[in-house]
Amino acid sequence: MIRRLSLSAFAITLAFLLVVLGVCIHTSLNRVNDILEDETRSICRLSAERLDSAAFASDEMRPYLSDTAYSTGSIFHVFSPDGSANYSSRLADDPMSEEELTTVLQDGIASFRRKHATFMSPWIYSCVLLKDGNVLRVSRSAETVSSLWGASVYLFILLSILIALSVYGIV
Repeated sequence: MIRRLSLSAFAITLAFLLVVLGVCIHTSLNRVNDILEDETRSICRLSAERLDSAAFASDEMRPYLSDTAYSTGSIFHVFSPDGSANYSSRLADDPMSEEELTTVLQDGIASFRRKHATFMSPWIYSCVLLKDGNVLRVSRSAETVSSLWGASVYLFILLSILIALSVYGIV
């Protein structure tokens, strides 16, 4: 009887911890995604201002975008108004979607979250219309955010073991 109560208490505690852990992870992932999206949008706006103010020739633009992409962990693309790629800071074939192109040409700025065409993982995109009519797009992987869930699973397993040991009076 006592053993059955102990197992019931353990199961209820474990279920409660699982729910709390799921809520915490979900909230954290959404917050981190929002922060990444804000950072990506800022990087895109600042780079567009720099490109527009300096009136870079295409030869001069490439080193700036490559250095900025490397230092921020982002991928930079410059697209012409018809959607064809003029420049990419990395060899990652990810064409601009019709929705992105239409939105940025109408509003001058756009942000999206979608799966990357090549890597098939979640990415964050921010686009700005440049003065010359081209579109600057900055993209960053949101994959690191989902890795938080993988790390938290180990924490949950450790907590479960500790609770099980305490229920049986070992710890």
